[in-house]
Amino acid sequence: MATHIKLKKRLLKLLLLLSILFKTSLGVAQNPPVNEPVNNLPKIFFGLSDSIKIEMSAFTNLFLKKGGESVVINLGNELVFDGTVQDNYTSYDNKLQTVTIKTILPYPLLITFSKVQIADDKIIYRSLITGRSIGDYIELILDKGQYKFIKKDINRLRAE
Repeated sequence: MATHIKLKKRLLKLLLLLSILFKTSLGVAQNPPVNEPVNNLPKIFFGLSDSIKIEMSAFTNLFLKKGGESVVINLGNELVFDGTVQDNYTSYDNKLQTVTIKTILPYPLLITFSKVQIADDKIIYRSLITGRSIGDYIELILDKGQYKFIKKDINRLRAE
């Protein structure tokens, strides 16, 4: 009789272990790694030029905005965003300032603008416009003294 109870306990432990392993394997099979390409997301910036030259003076007023304020971001004739400032903060003894803006149309997007003081007389700007449900994004770069937004595929960002 004691052997019968020990056998039931072992069988129960084995069954519990197998069920845990089965559930774990299902979870792994359904979630691909983060860096795998995602090809089915809409590319909302496909109709834009590959690069959009901008004057940063048109964007410096964003650094004066406070959380909750409405803003309009105009990337020339090609794209206009209506959004709300989510946060505006400074750090590193005021050498870095970042404003984060959220838009909802045509897709929920997060726009960040950063102003970085790298020397007493030199400031550079960085920006990224992206969203969870889109397959492309726009990044601000400095190219030969001219700031411009360039389009990129989200899979490239995931690979970096």
